[in-house]
Amino acid sequence: MDLVPRPTRRPATPRLAALVAALAVAAGCTAATPRAAPPPPPPTTAAVAEYLQGQPLAGPTGLWLLVASDPPRLVDVDRGTRRPVDGLPTGEGPYSVSGVGKDAIVAADRQVFILDRWSPRVRPVGAGDAMASLDGRGIWLLERGRRCTLREVGLDSLARRPPRRVPCTIGLLADTPLGLLLWTEPAADGEKSALLDPGTGRVVARYPEILGVVGDLVLWGDQERGAGPFTLTNRRTGARHRVPRPTPHGLADFGQASPDGRLLAIGFVDLSWTRVHGQVTDIWLLDLRTRRWRHLPGTPLITGVKFMSMQWTADGRLVLAGDFKRFGEALVVWRPGQDHLAIKRLDLPDYAGSDTFVAFPAPGS
Repeated sequence: MDLVPRPTRRPATPRLAALVAALAVAAGCTAATPRAAPPPPPPTTAAVAEYLQGQPLAGPTGLWLLVASDPPRLVDVDRGTRRPVDGLPTGEGPYSVSGVGKDAIVAADRQVFILDRWSPRVRPVGAGDAMASLDGRGIWLLERGRRCTLREVGLDSLARRPPRRVPCTIGLLADTPLGLLLWTEPAADGEKSALLDPGTGRVVARYPEILGVVGDLVLWGDQERGAGPFTLTNRRTGARHRVPRPTPHGLADFGQASPDGRLLAIGFVDLSWTRVHGQVTDIWLLDLRTRRWRHLPGTPLITGVKFMSMQWTADGRLVLAGDFKRFGEALVVWRPGQDHLAIKRLDLPDYAGSDTFVAFPAPGS
């Protein structure tokens, strides 16, 4: 999905007034949810930012990485080799990559391609802002122009849902069990995240900012109004629980859920950490059963935030890849329960407009 930088937002047209009104009504509906339960006590560990450190990664990883370079390249982590992806137009970057089922989406200048797992060549599927469908068998495409439309196509580029008119002031974030997660123009009360029913096109809920959706659970907060607690809402039961911020530093990125749905990994990004006079990423994992935070070992991490990203693998490893300040390019692996990061130096291609990557299992692994 290519959301960085976001496309220029345009004012809503009069013909979209009905949908805008629906957003306002939905906002009023969500305000009448049950009172939030008291939060668990916040973490007490003092944050000390460090450069990347850990233990050498032992044994093979069994991973390939698709990296958003120009052109995107496939990196064999264990062999240290890399090769460009074929079939992309030249000079059409910047590129972004994201996973869809067992395959990957490659996007460039609103052109969208599919890279089948282990294939050296992409194939076109459409145009627009792209987001993986929840079942991994399709792609949502937000097509922008004088009028904006949202449609879903299969990985074979055949239509799965017909086009639907939408405001040009929205952006795609994720397809979730609770609907399509979108960012929107902030409403009068500051709400800028919405959940859209893909079947009806109706907005079913709005929040100030959604940080993660896992099953029936929505983690949300209002970071623009201070560093107060988050709220974990169960959309099925209506239960709400306050969740304290694990750190007063930085702004929270959109979280990534572990494959088993137990942990939500969130990076807190501070672009000017005063203690080190640099950029810092602090990664915390929210246990969605206990509503308590776990701190990723080795963080807060001093590194350029535009040169590192993270992703869960299908077998439950949290993988960080990028160019780490005072260390260099590396792959970092952590499994839940470990008290350290496992690090492998890795020659990565230069990112081109996006720090995204997709981790594939290597052939035969």
